[in-house]
Amino acid sequence: LENTYSMNDVEWGIGSDTAKAWHFYLNAETSCYWYWDHSGEPWDGYVTRASNLAVAEAMKVINRHPGGDTKGPSIFPPQRNVYNPGSYMWDENDPDPSDFTVWSYVDDVSGLESVTLKWRTDKDGYNPLSSIQNETYAGGDEVNAWNSVPMSGSWDPAQKVSVCPDPVARAQMFSADITGQNNVLIDYYIEAVDSNNNTSKSEIIHVVVGEVGAPPDPELAITSVSSWPGPAHADNPALNPGEDLWIDALTAYGPPTQIHVHSSVDGGAWTQTAMQTNGDNAWHVSLGSFDEGECVAFYVTASDAETSATNNNGGANYSICCLSSNAPVFVNGVALVPPSPQAGQTVEVLYDPGNRILSGVGSVNVHHGYNGANWTESPGDAMTQTGSWWSLSFTIPSPATNISMCFNDGTTWDNNGGQDWTFSVIPAEPEPPVPDGLAITNPASSTVTVGHAVAEFSLQGSAGTNLAGTLTWTNALSGASGSFPHAPHWVLPASLAIGDNLITLSGQIAGSGSASVSTVAVDSASAYAAWANGDNEGSGFATWTLYHDANAGHFLDPAGWGLWSHAGTNLAEAVRPFAAPLAVGDTVHVSMQNGWIWEEGGSVGIALRDSEGATLWEFYFNGGDSFYNTPAGPTDIGWTTNALAVDFTLTAADACSVNILPAGGTAHPYTGTVAGTIAQFRAWSYDNGADDGQNHFRNFFVDDLRITRLTGGGDEEYSTAVVHIIREPGSGEAPVIQNVTLPEAGGDMQVNLSESLDGATYAVWASPTLIPTQNWQIVESSAQTGTGGALQLSCPP
Repeated sequence: LENTYSMNDVEWGIGSDTAKAWHFYLNAETSCYWYWDHSGEPWDGYVTRASNLAVAEAMKVINRHPGGDTKGPSIFPPQRNVYNPGSYMWDENDPDPSDFTVWSYVDDVSGLESVTLKWRTDKDGYNPLSSIQNETYAGGDEVNAWNSVPMSGSWDPAQKVSVCPDPVARAQMFSADITGQNNVLIDYYIEAVDSNNNTSKSEIIHVVVGEVGAPPDPELAITSVSSWPGPAHADNPALNPGEDLWIDALTAYGPPTQIHVHSSVDGGAWTQTAMQTNGDNAWHVSLGSFDEGECVAFYVTASDAETSATNNNGGANYSICCLSSNAPVFVNGVALVPPSPQAGQTVEVLYDPGNRILSGVGSVNVHHGYNGANWTESPGDAMTQTGSWWSLSFTIPSPATNISMCFNDGTTWDNNGGQDWTFSVIPAEPEPPVPDGLAITNPASSTVTVGHAVAEFSLQGSAGTNLAGTLTWTNALSGASGSFPHAPHWVLPASLAIGDNLITLSGQIAGSGSASVSTVAVDSASAYAAWANGDNEGSGFATWTLYHDANAGHFLDPAGWGLWSHAGTNLAEAVRPFAAPLAVGDTVHVSMQNGWIWEEGGSVGIALRDSEGATLWEFYFNGGDSFYNTPAGPTDIGWTTNALAVDFTLTAADACSVNILPAGGTAHPYTGTVAGTIAQFRAWSYDNGADDGQNHFRNFFVDDLRITRLTGGGDEEYSTAVVHIIREPGSGEAPVIQNVTLPEAGGDMQVNLSESLDGATYAVWASPTLIPTQNWQIVESSAQTGTGGALQLSCPP
């Protein structure tokens, strides 16, 4: 209903009500509480307390969306009693009964209409790896039809312990029996329907009741069929004209004596092509190239002395069409244009319902987000139908490293089998640095002439980070002036008088006249295409020195410069010397982010060292600890996978202050001593791995390395920019003759006008007689051309 939140929000219990609900719910699920289940100890009540807090936050969201319940009931994973029906468990001499009970907890915010146990038997008692019929609700000819048994609800436990608060929501335990079966394989699941007719199904569980004997020897099977190019290969999913089409197949349970690809082009006659070996139980063959628009259908057959096998995609055959190189390539019904989009740029999402769940619907919405969160409000953005496709274009946010999406018609959702569609995004190009000082970029020239109708011109320009405070402007022609906030890219609507508008902009240079902060060294991972020993991007630093043992290394990632290490005294380190030693008042800034830390020896961290490599200060986490450490001992910052912004300031030759800010948290200030001259930065990952297949969660990143310096004092200095904007006079506009004064000066009469029309001719006219006739003439030497400003006309005696 409302899902604009991040995992950082969930971890800290901040942001939206949905994030807070997840925060408390996951807290309730911690195993620490469940160890005390029904013991009467205080921790026994914490599950209920946390659950009550979660429900309170969730109900805020639900109550804002009355009638918005489109989800089926929640079903706890089905359990059974007895666990080995018809066979042996704890007593090896007395088998358990064949009848058994299936139970679970089921609940729904809208109330339950029914809870049903579904079960079926397998026809031969075996679930071969070559078939998925036992794993699907649809089944097939290897299993019998489903049986339905209504499940009855009860409260379990019947009474709560005294330390537990009253739950604000509670699921009943539902149970039903499967009876009268023996020596058979049974599949079962639970189906629940709420009062809005929304349905949920649990996963399918399998159990052998009694004994079914050893399975027969498996028969030859074709376990996989794919093509290259093809949708199974994200790096080359489309077949283009002139490109060879390769068919690949994998077999199991013995080598076939023959294996063939059967293919047909555009519905034509089928041809048979023998495949060649391509490794153990692997086969391939090229069918040659095809013309644009041709579509190839294919399937594979194999046989040995006893068995024949066919893999024809469940009777639908496999197919691929030859497309032009710029045609969209669909993966499970979704394509992007361009196929590799970039953050900050526009991407077009194409959805082809085909024979998917949304086939034939009248409208489709795309619900999309980025970086695993930041989702659009449900149901998402409406798409436009073009032929058999639906499309929507949007701009990918600049911070995105991937985008995710699913589709719906407002009621039914296609979420790619619960996995959504997720596509990598090329990181946004870093914005070029703004040059120091003040510059006018529009207009591009220093002098520009505009028509009389242009009474306002939108000046645009840049203001560097070396400027401080607000920016000011003046117009010498009109006398107008003002100020506006400092911005890297600014816009100033400037009113124009008629004539030459000399507009001057000014900004004070930081550090002049008063103390300010300047950057003396800076580097970031976004400036690198790769990260290797000897690299030296940025400024103010010497080259990187990268070292790693055999089972450790370095890499570049959107999260920053990455380091990894595996167990067994393996080290990866990165050292960056400073161009000059750290001075008093200097601050070293760096962002660090760790993942998991191996509890039996892992260590990651950062350090500041002298020129000989001796550590003078460090901030690190050792596996098995609870808090990050500095030379003064443990801090009050507990382990986190969120980024930590570290600011180390040398306050005296032998003293420092440190400020550490966890993302989404509050700052932690520390002070300490330093014995030596700081001249290097170091990051490391040591012994941080295990043989558990999870080492990709243990990477360590650093980024945004900077040194800033407090400077200032002396006279104020300014950066200025000037432009002339000449506004032409109007062709038919009446001259301005108002606010006239007639002072007398030394016998001359003067005519003073407070303003004039630029380019118009002004003069004093006189007539020697008025009666009986008039003869108006321009007074000699009185004529002047208007300037757009004040004007004085002299009339000699």
